[in-house]
Amino acid sequence: MNRERSMKVVSILGMIVLFFSSCQKIMEFYSLNSSVETKTASCRIRSFSSQLYETLNRTVVQYDTSGNPIRIVYLADWYPDGKAFEYIEYDELGRMISHEPDLLIGNHRKYVYEGTSRVPLRDTATDFQGKKYVETFKTDVKGRIIEEEIRWIYSPPDIEDDFEFKTEVHRYYYDLQGNRQVNPFDHPWHKPLQYSNRPSLYSLHPVWQIIHRDYSKNGINNVIYYNEAGLPLLFEVDEFAYWQPFLDMNQHSRVAYDCNTSVK
Repeated sequence: MNRERSMKVVSILGMIVLFFSSCQKIMEFYSLNSSVETKTASCRIRSFSSQLYETLNRTVVQYDTSGNPIRIVYLADWYPDGKAFEYIEYDELGRMISHEPDLLIGNHRKYVYEGTSRVPLRDTATDFQGKKYVETFKTDVKGRIIEEEIRWIYSPPDIEDDFEFKTEVHRYYYDLQGNRQVNPFDHPWHKPLQYSNRPSLYSLHPVWQIIHRDYSKNGINNVIYYNEAGLPLLFEVDEFAYWQPFLDMNQHSRVAYDCNTSVK
């Protein structure tokens, strides 16, 4: 009798294991964020340009031997000597630890990590006046930044502040397609953001994701031409459409890439 009962228990346990194993395979197959998905060719942004009246503005991204962006060159008439530079530095683990745009472009940020994490815990931002802010991040289970708290910590003695900086908190969430959403009532369209089924520019390198605080897998819809990897070559101007910021790129920009020869 005991043997017969033991056999029944073993049989039931086997069925449970088989059931959950099958469920797991089904979930992996249908999961929009699983590894079972189409991957684009390995590409990196070489440059982008836009025409503003009679002036052609061009931005060039330079990389190290590991494929990490290390310098961005901005070419435009209104910069001193017609150009401005932006530098990115890395630690021995290949993580961005310093992002230094020209003071005319943005704040200099130094990033801090915990252990071997690939996502920063916080950064210290210094603006053109020498004011300093601490920007602290919270992430989800996928390591994506979903909250940023910006807190003022210092102003140089010779700077007279005519307003009190109040701590800012920005929160995001990601939909089932892996694209960033914000509170729709914070924006004039009052509805979730709509994305294409093409890859986003942020997905081309972790640095772009951290700089823009955006890990969206897909790009915007207002694109006229794509390359073979599904990346935008020319945008469609639409003042009412959502725009994914990327350095100084705008809706008039044409983008050039370096890609491998095949799409996996």
